[in-house]
Amino acid sequence: MEIKYAKGSKTLEDLSKQYIEQENTRRLKVKEEKYARMEKEGYLHSAQELIDYVLGGGCIVEYHFGDWYDTYSEWMKLIDGKIVHHQMFYNDIDLPIGLGETTMTIDEFKDWANLCEKYQKESGSPFVNEYLHKDLEEDV
Repeated sequence: MEIKYAKGSKTLEDLSKQYIEQENTRRLKVKEEKYARMEKEGYLHSAQELIDYVLGGGCIVEYHFGDWYDTYSEWMKLIDGKIVHHQMFYNDIDLPIGLGETTMTIDEFKDWANLCEKYQKESGSPFVNEYLHKDLEEDV
């Protein structure tokens, strides 16, 4: 069976190429908008910037806007010479069981920050950690 196309119509191959181009353009725009928002919200670009910020007394936070608790659920801050990580804990079947805190030494924190940077740079992100950012309000 021979397929005949109307004059000026596009083939399935042409339509497929057009769709792929449009989808790539859309994805690039979404990524650019995401990174612009993250820049505005105070996400950090390098492990050293993250380390300097936290060791200088800053707090990094994860804000859940619109969730049922609509508040800071996770944060890290230097308190009494240790990095305190306030976070949600989960049971063995990934159900949340409550907020709590763990601590790490400054060296452990530096190692963690460097691992974050390595992972994020491998993934192509300009930010060292896409979950935690500067606490712009400093009210934690």
